[in-house]
Amino acid sequence: MGEDQIAEININLQHALEYDLPIEVKYFKNNDHHKIKGHLLSVDPLNNILNINEEYLPLDSVTDAHL
Repeated sequence: MGEDQIAEININLQHALEYDLPIEVKYFKNNDHHKIKGHLLSVDPLNNILNINEEYLPLDSVTDAHL
């Protein structure tokens, strides 16, 4: 994943959190791609985790995020 794509994901995560917007996050888990839609409840960069709909995902597993 390129730096531009990472920056776009970060911006979308920030906007979703700041303005309480619904977001669709695509991520890679157990050798498969998954998708979750909902509200971003928190982002913990120190522990590398985001919380969407009470599901905790490692930030490095996120492959895309759209508002």
